[in-house]
Amino acid sequence: MADRKPPLSAPAARVENARTADYTEGQIDRREVGMPVELSRDEKDLLVSLLEREFEEIRSEIHHTQNLEYKDGLKQREKLVQDLLARLKA
Repeated sequence: MADRKPPLSAPAARVENARTADYTEGQIDRREVGMPVELSRDEKDLLVSLLEREFEEIRSEIHHTQNLEYKDGLKQREKLVQDLLARLKA
């Protein structure tokens, strides 16, 4: 007997097609993942708040670091956080 998934709601379908990022040798590896997530308004607001705080911390760390490799990794993380925020705010 084959396992069948129930149909996804529109928001869950968008998240089902979401991309994830793994940091490998300083590069972002984007792969499709099947991870439907449904969030309440409060959960979404909390996630946005946490990501905004992370974004500000990353910006500060980028400004203060001297190590170029570390700075490049931070810039990649900054872009990932920006992308997540944009998707959550859409």
